[in-house]
Amino acid sequence: MLHLGPGPFTKKTSSEEKQCLAQVRKATGYVGKAIVDLRNVLAKEFKRMSVVDVAITKKKGYEFGMAQPAVFVVLEDGTVLES
Repeated sequence: MLHLGPGPFTKKTSSEEKQCLAQVRKATGYVGKAIVDLRNVLAKEFKRMSVVDVAITKKKGYEFGMAQPAVFVVLEDGTVLES
């Protein structure tokens, strides 16, 4: 089971290489923690668990594809409120 801990909080997961995060942060203004997930394991797990279906598109240079932006809201009890 996925446990995100007490909220609210924002988590960013990226298909980008770690060295590209500075550019992503500059472009988006996001300053929080980021998880580098080159294989899109989290996106696939969220889909398997019916939490949110993150689109993964083919892109040159990304062996496992690029996860597209997705947002979901989870209540403290783990209920997915919105995705």
